[in-house]
Amino acid sequence: MASRRLFEAARAATRLTTALAAAAPLTALAQGLDPTTLREADDDRTDLTYQNLTIDQIEDMNVVRDNTLVGEIEEVLMNDRDEIVAVVIDTAARSPGAFERDVIVPIDQLEFDAQRRQASTRLTADELDALPTWPD
Repeated sequence: MASRRLFEAARAATRLTTALAAAAPLTALAQGLDPTTLREADDDRTDLTYQNLTIDQIEDMNVVRDNTLVGEIEEVLMNDRDEIVAVVIDTAARSPGAFERDVIVPIDQLEFDAQRRQASTRLTADELDALPTWPD
């Protein structure tokens, strides 16, 4: 009986370790995305670009993962050094009628396709859900 309890405890510890290891990238991804340190970039600014795209060109782009709509870029965010560091993605666009949620996504988690006017990401739904929200 004691060996059975020991086996179950070891199994539970293994599940917990696996869950924590899976959550670690989510926590790391969300670090540095404190909404209080970011501000919306003015879409009329043409001197501020990311990968040769202006703020106006980035805003309203669809965001996809594996050719499936994830959401739409609502805002471009910059830090106190006027560097584009993140975007706000409205994830309600991925499921009509869904609860609107504007998440802050690090800009380096997106690959932009100017020709198709879209950005792609490898972030999973769980990773997007773990990101901080933008207080709009």
